[in-house]
Amino acid sequence: MRRLNWEKAVDRNEENKALALARFNQATDEWQRLRQTADEERNIQADTRRRQYLAKDFSTLIEYWTNVLAKSEYPDKFPRSGRFDYIAGDQSLTVTYQLPAITSLPQVGLVRYIESRNALEEVPVSDVWLKHTYSELLVKIALRTLHELFQSDTADALTSIVFNGCVRSMDRSIGQEVSLLVISIEASKAEYSAINLAQVDPKACFNRFRGILSEDLASPAPVVSVRSRSSNAPAAGDSTSGIQ
Repeated sequence: MRRLNWEKAVDRNEENKALALARFNQATDEWQRLRQTADEERNIQADTRRRQYLAKDFSTLIEYWTNVLAKSEYPDKFPRSGRFDYIAGDQSLTVTYQLPAITSLPQVGLVRYIESRNALEEVPVSDVWLKHTYSELLVKIALRTLHELFQSDTADALTSIVFNGCVRSMDRSIGQEVSLLVISIEASKAEYSAINLAQVDPKACFNRFRGILSEDLASPAPVVSVRSRSSNAPAAGDSTSGIQ
């Protein structure tokens, strides 16, 4: 009797195992089907976006440029916002980009120990170092942005780019923080693509393209965009979109 019950238990166990295996295989097949469907949909969407990008669809271009600049690695406290203004007729792009404030740079040059007071004392960086380093940082961001956009332009949608860099500053006349244009540079794709940025002096390269930089970045005065001073610049852009 015990042997009969044991055999029945074994049979039930085998049946349960077979049922569980069948359910597992069914779930696996369903998961693979759903994954294949999702992969096919993603491929279709990616192919559609690529065709739209190569066709120079404006919204797709904006999305593409936004993604290009989003991959740039900067410190977390650097702002990553701005705006694209694109003129399709002459394939010119104006990038208005929010730049880090001078306070984003290290303010302490060294920390020294004062034995007589058994205390640590912070020594601030010099004004000369701070202004030089900050101006060099802004120039490098401008040059890098031009390079990344031109380098990634597989759709050949860009003939020229204007980079306008802004910083947030307190306007004491109104007691409000405002955005000031402090750096501006324009370059054509043909000329800029021939430059080896790894070997150039940033300031010399910036000057070669007649870039404009605010003279006193500690208390910046706004500059005029190079696009505004150009005699053959278009009056307005066809389309505008923000960078997040």
